[in-house]
Amino acid sequence: MALTAKTERDNFSRFGQGIVGTASTMTRDLLASYISPTDLVMKVRPGHPVWSSLDKLQKSLVQNAVMDGFLKFDISLSYKLIRNVCTNLRDPLKADLPAPSKGWGIDPQPSDVTPSDDLERIRILRNSVYGHVSQSSMPESEYQKHWQLLKDIASRMDTLLGKSYLNELQELELYKLSDAQVKDILKEITGFRFCSLFSFIEMPKNLIMIVSFPMIE
Repeated sequence: MALTAKTERDNFSRFGQGIVGTASTMTRDLLASYISPTDLVMKVRPGHPVWSSLDKLQKSLVQNAVMDGFLKFDISLSYKLIRNVCTNLRDPLKADLPAPSKGWGIDPQPSDVTPSDDLERIRILRNSVYGHVSQSSMPESEYQKHWQLLKDIASRMDTLLGKSYLNELQELELYKLSDAQVKDILKEITGFRFCSLFSFIEMPKNLIMIVSFPMIE
């Protein structure tokens, strides 16, 4: 394999890991910072506006959240719930999450750095992975741009939530993927739809969940 082709394949694999691993965790943790699993189950049920937009698996994950927590929530589900539930909590003891600076579904400007702005950025970055699935590669310039944006989001989320997402990305950035691992990652990213099945690739100090997914509008 030519060096450029291998680099672009590795770029796609590493970026995919960062999105479905660290970025997914960020969205789950942001959701948890606004609402508990118990309160979510009480709110999101038939009759709630967001309920009809959930597919069968998503509804099952929500219904089982009291027992299982948010661990299996992917970016798509967390995004829907944050956008439709956390912005209208109706809780006198908890402030609602403000909408993004430019509105939902709109690309934020570089100066827009609220948590909901970064949630929109994660949606966009996650969709960019989906857009590269057919080629299973990502040009170096695009990778560097997206990766830096993801690290910037992680840094702000670290401050907001008291976590260490940036450190996770830095470890992943330095970790050299073997050809076998890259092939496994590509197979997992391109082989599944949504989160009906989960597969894990062993990485330093943790396990990263790999799934593939439809676009988030």
